[in-house]
Amino acid sequence: MTNVMTNTEISLEKSYKDSFSLSCRDEEIFLELLNTLNMERQTKTIKIKQLVFKPLPTAIEASNIFDSDEDFLAVVNDSIENGTKLYLEIDGCPYMLRNTAMASIYERLRISGDALESIPAAILAQHLNNYAAYADNDGLLIFNNRKIEAILGRKYNLFPAETVMELAADYFAQGTPAKFVGGSYSHDHTLAVWNTGECRVEVPFDSATSDILYEQSVSLSTSDCGRKAITISPQMRQKGDRCGLAYCLPLKLEHDRNTNMEKLQSTMALIDKRFQDANDCIRNLLDTTLEHPANVLLSMYKWLKIPAKYGAVIYESRKVMWGNRSQTAYDVYASLSDVLSLVMGEEKSQKKLAEYREGFARALKFDFTGHDLPGQYSYKDKYIGKKGV
Repeated sequence: MTNVMTNTEISLEKSYKDSFSLSCRDEEIFLELLNTLNMERQTKTIKIKQLVFKPLPTAIEASNIFDSDEDFLAVVNDSIENGTKLYLEIDGCPYMLRNTAMASIYERLRISGDALESIPAAILAQHLNNYAAYADNDGLLIFNNRKIEAILGRKYNLFPAETVMELAADYFAQGTPAKFVGGSYSHDHTLAVWNTGECRVEVPFDSATSDILYEQSVSLSTSDCGRKAITISPQMRQKGDRCGLAYCLPLKLEHDRNTNMEKLQSTMALIDKRFQDANDCIRNLLDTTLEHPANVLLSMYKWLKIPAKYGAVIYESRKVMWGNRSQTAYDVYASLSDVLSLVMGEEKSQKKLAEYREGFARALKFDFTGHDLPGQYSYKDKYIGKKGV
């Protein structure tokens, strides 16, 4: 009888590729996929001075060097295609480096600089070997899907993505009713989202204004290579906002020795409080009137370090739209939805979009009234009144 491979099985065969990613809308299947992808993950403590960096050969050279192992040659060729310059030799055995690994290696060797990306492979390898020879620190090596994913510092205590997601699934199954929306995986970012229903923010102080309806969800993200904190993002998104601007501040847990199952559970238990805090914050924003809203908006965009290509056009359009009329702090914050729309038009990475949303959520704590200052300004200005932006 012939065995027929499913599309998922064929896809997982390519999990060694740096560009590998997948998404799934079924919670049970998603959790199974994470367990399968990470079942052969290995971690071990190594001496940094044990590392020997070598320039990655060309495809023709690699076929001669590694011709006895077809599977390993496929991994080598993927690194070559992705422009990886180096590979590692540990105790005489060669290991390919994933594209997520170099940043952590530079951190272990305490070196940095834009020039590192421009140095030829042979010179870079020699440079790193010289640094490694004098390093007296240890590193936590993470090997998964046939490549080294990261070499982290002593403070790291990797909390595996599959464990994080299983705990979250159990939390929602036993407590707050929630529907699994979907999950995604790449080598440097694992994300899952649960929808927890709708809520209504009452606006009793203004009978002319309708109550505002929000969709509530919880986004949970982490990194298998320890390069991103475990981030629990309770999200209140205004009904009909396709961009998904969040009105909640995220909860974060670093991959360190203080993070364990109990700490994650206690942090998850704060989700409902975050939603209540967001409700109070929205009411406060609605109740805060600004006399110079365009200047507050400009200050907020600068504070968030929003590039001019996204922020300037929204700032100019709102300045014209609002004119000399006062607006609420809620109107100013809500303008970030338009910025997010521009970002989504260019940025396809779910990780980057999540980072933008998390960053924008910080503006809920922005000092709106403190920046409500008169004057005419442009996106190039570095001061609003006497305040640096």
